[in-house]
Amino acid sequence: MKRHYRIAALVTASVALVCSVAAGASTAGTRSGSVHRLVFGATSWNGASSDPIKVGLSISQTCPSAATGEYQLKGYKLFVSQLNKRGGWLGRPVQLVVYDDQSNAGTAVLLYQKLITQDHVDLLVGPYSSGITQAALAIPEKYHMVMLDPGAAAPNIYSGVQWNFQAIDSADRYLLPVADICRAHHWKKLGIFVNSTSPFTVAAANALKARATAEHLEVVFVQGYPGTTSDFSSTVLAAKSKGADCIAGATNTPDSIGLVREINRSGLKPKLLAESIGPVEATFLTSLGSLVNGVLGNTQWWPTLKTRGNKQFVLAYAKAFGRQHPDYHAALGYSAFQVLDTAIKKVGSLDQTKLRDTIRRLTVRTVAGTFKVDANGLQIGFKTYMMQWQNGRGVLVFPPKVAEKKIQLPYSH
Repeated sequence: MKRHYRIAALVTASVALVCSVAAGASTAGTRSGSVHRLVFGATSWNGASSDPIKVGLSISQTCPSAATGEYQLKGYKLFVSQLNKRGGWLGRPVQLVVYDDQSNAGTAVLLYQKLITQDHVDLLVGPYSSGITQAALAIPEKYHMVMLDPGAAAPNIYSGVQWNFQAIDSADRYLLPVADICRAHHWKKLGIFVNSTSPFTVAAANALKARATAEHLEVVFVQGYPGTTSDFSSTVLAAKSKGADCIAGATNTPDSIGLVREINRSGLKPKLLAESIGPVEATFLTSLGSLVNGVLGNTQWWPTLKTRGNKQFVLAYAKAFGRQHPDYHAALGYSAFQVLDTAIKKVGSLDQTKLRDTIRRLTVRTVAGTFKVDANGLQIGFKTYMMQWQNGRGVLVFPPKVAEKKIQLPYSH
């Protein structure tokens, strides 16, 4: 068994090295104009004008964030395909101009610059992850172009921005239900693992710690690790003796999987185990098998929620992508275009200043819930829920008023 984990760590480290090299190559390719471009949209048109409205973005299609980035991109694609079938925008077809940023912030910055100055896109939507968006958002700010960001939950990255809008619930609300659930079960001690190199995970962990303190829970450890970590043995060992009743991981997908493996391998037995991002994704189940059972995860969307158009969205996604199921990143990508659609209809043009001012005032009912931002562009409309893996199936469990099933605790394997 130990040999298996060493091999897994070596493979993960090799992938990280390949991605690092690839990101450098991509950056060089971006400067030379040779980076690969994907154009998605109508191939024939019967509308008033065949001149396409181009919506530009970079997204993580390779390297660590690829699985999640692909969900967000599919949400974008689905809306654009439906939009073109009903006439596009302003009588014109809509095209996505997409580049792979290879999960690299520096690459994304160069790609958004290229989208504006070379591809001459008309509109922008954001990349995946708070860290990449934090770097890239300077470009639409510089060129005074609106950008909706459904992949950037960290609230602190929006300080002083005028043209970017958070189109996802804020990271500081992701894990708050963990403290509420622990307190309801009269468990007293909470431990937090945190990916310390991501602005999203740091924000989520800090907010959970504050909520736990307010609810008189003892935070017995906050154990950080770099986002590139592949071997979690020392991380978990350092926390094992602390006696936490409940454990939360402020995680991205790769580390959420690695932590669950190591927690079970080491014999750490919390009464509750919850993580961010990873548990909602298909790769969580395929990577962990039966170890997923009992793990809680945050989500901002679920197929059973009675949000506007949600049932139709689920069916259309499955039809478009070979019976695959969306996650909340796909729903948020789709909903970002619902917001753009509403704004363009109200403005009647692609005037960036008018679109910006309109989006600031909008309340839009989307498949992911109600979009609304405050004066700083921070999301105040969307909500966070909790799902749990039960018998190999993800089910919505919190809050109780929308739950499919009751939460199953304590966590045990």
